[in-house]
Amino acid sequence: MPKGNYNGDRKNPIQRFVKKYDVDELSGCWVWNTRTTPNGYAKFRTKGKDKQAHRWAYEFYIGPIPEGMQLDHLCRVRNCVSPYHLEPVTQQENILRGEGVAAVNAKKTHCLNGHEFTVDSVYQRNDNKRNCIQCARGRKRKAI
Repeated sequence: MPKGNYNGDRKNPIQRFVKKYDVDELSGCWVWNTRTTPNGYAKFRTKGKDKQAHRWAYEFYIGPIPEGMQLDHLCRVRNCVSPYHLEPVTQQENILRGEGVAAVNAKKTHCLNGHEFTVDSVYQRNDNKRNCIQCARGRKRKAI
């Protein structure tokens, strides 16, 4: 919903909300232009409590966030509050879509020595990291 001319009380949350973002014409992002968390997510105060602004927008414009789901910013812009750039996903899906260490490692197709990761060529360690079987065998031979 684009910004509009809303009549009514200054306490109306939608009136306050639409004043706090600018629409980026190229991306369509609703870029929050006020308070953010230390990691860049927009903060919106309503009913005396701080809330993540993208969550508030999704619930206001789209509806409830399904139980056990997180909102993924499809645009990859953390301070975008457009509900149309958000998708409810599981925590695992959200992490794997991201740019953190877990996501980067999950996208790797080969070990550091160039061996392809396949079902038969890796094993899962107790700490959930993948190890290349061929490299592990090489390390054992060198240790003997």
